[in-house]
Amino acid sequence: MTDETFLPPTLEPEILPKPTPDADRGWAGVTALVLGLINLFAWCLPICGAPLAIAGIIIGVVGLKSPNRGISIAGIILSAIGLILSVVATVAFFSLLASGWFQNFDFNQFYFQ
Repeated sequence: MTDETFLPPTLEPEILPKPTPDADRGWAGVTALVLGLINLFAWCLPICGAPLAIAGIIIGVVGLKSPNRGISIAGIILSAIGLILSVVATVAFFSLLASGWFQNFDFNQFYFQ
């Protein structure tokens, strides 16, 4: 081998920053945390609480590979708590409905004339 076959190294890789593939998932952790916090207030409404919790868990799992991993874990935990509370509230409502508890309930007692 001769010295002519070796080329000097370029400085481009050292000057340019390396692209981070996980930087585009930074939104997922914050979104999961916000959904988890909203879900703590909406768990008593099954039509709102359960879908928000499921969306928060899915987005939190997507955000686990981001630099905001702790925020994603917090969002997953809050969404899981909200999902459990939402399921308990839904089961309690339907069990009260099936037992006939609402038959003798007077809704007009809350109406002030």
